[in-house]
Order: sequence, then C-alpha cells, then structure tokens
Amino acid sequence: MPRLPIFADPKTDFVFQRIFGEPAHKHILCAFINDLLGLEGEERVVSVQHIPPQQRLSVPELKLSIVDVKATDARGRRFVVEMQVLNVEGFEKRVVYNVAKAYTMQLRTAEHYPQLTDVVGITICDFELWPEGSTDAPVPMCSLWRMREESSGAHGLPQLTFAFLELPKYRAGDRPEQVVDKWAYFFREAENFEVIPQVLANEPFSEAFD
Repeated sequence: MPRLPIFADPKTDFVFQRIFGEPAHKHILCAFINDLLGLEGEERVVSVQHIPPQQRLSVPELKLSIVDVKATDARGRRFVVEMQVLNVEGFEKRVVYNVAKAYTMQLRTAEHYPQLTDVVGITICDFELWPEGSTDAPVPMCSLWRMREESSGAHGLPQLTFAFLELPKYRAGDRPEQVVDKWAYFFREAENFEVIPQVLANEPFSEAFD
C-alpha cells in the first residue's frame, strides 16, 4: 500500500485556501506578502480579506488558477495574491487584468481619483514564466516589475506593481537561509516532508504546516 503523505500540497486549491484564504490565518498571508516584498514599518500589511466572487474571472481553461486574496496595508495599498500551477495561454494578460481591475474597482467606494490606492499583484508560479534566454536579461526567482521611463530609467506611475515567485528557479537546496527561499522551499517540498524541517520550524511556516 502506498504511503500517504504527512503534509498536504500547499499548491492545491483546498490547501492554499486553508493556509492563506481564511480569516483565522490572515497573519500567515500577511507574513508571506511582507517577506516576499521586503515590506517594513508603515508599509507592512496589517489586514487581509477575500476578493468577492463577483470580482473573479470565470474562465474554464483557467481553473488551475488556485485562489485570489486581497490584502491591505497600513496606508490602504491593496495586494492581489494568486497561485498558478499551469502556464496557460494568456496568463500574463490575466495577471495584468486582475491587478488593473482591483485598481479600478476602488472607484465604487472612493469615487474620486485622488483617493485611489496602489495595487500590487503577487503571483506564485509552479512553472518558469520567464525561462533562461527568453528575455534580454535573466529574471530571478523572485522578481518585481514596475513602470519606468525608458530613456532615463526613472521609476514613475507606481499605481500598479507586479511580483512573481517562480518555484522551479529555486536553487537553495534543503537549507535555505533567505526568507524568500524558505517560502519557495515550503511551496515546492511541503508534501514530501515526513517531519517539519528545522529551517521551517518557526512561524509562520510551522503554523502553515499545522
């Protein structure tokens, strides 16, 4: 009889939602966002909420997009977090659409443009979205994308930001030291562990395993 796994796969729908999508575990999602983006002080995420069902796309070929959750930091900035296990056609456009929609949907409550807050899209990919050689420069495992002026390189228009964690690019082995590497290690290997490894024995990872 095959051995049953000790821990479930956090990349699957039910498990991802149990870890990151329930109000009782909101501090785990907050920690993940803060760690991935390196947020500190007043910029740290302080609360989370689900995206209402009417704001989610219903596209049959994108069923393997696991879940969207929305987070708000101390300044009111919004975050859209998504797990994607398959690189389907039009995926990058969908990511941009979801973040742009989260931005424009604020007008229902804000009503005035100056009251709109920035939106950051965070996507965990179980595939290489930008493989080596597909871009003019290598894209790291954890990448951050913002608008900039082409000739000077100056950053502006910060209203929309995109962050990606490409799990196949993980290279830190079984003893990750950087917190972003620990999250990638957790997503990649959790279902294969028989006990919680020492490098993931502290919160928020230990509670995510529970």
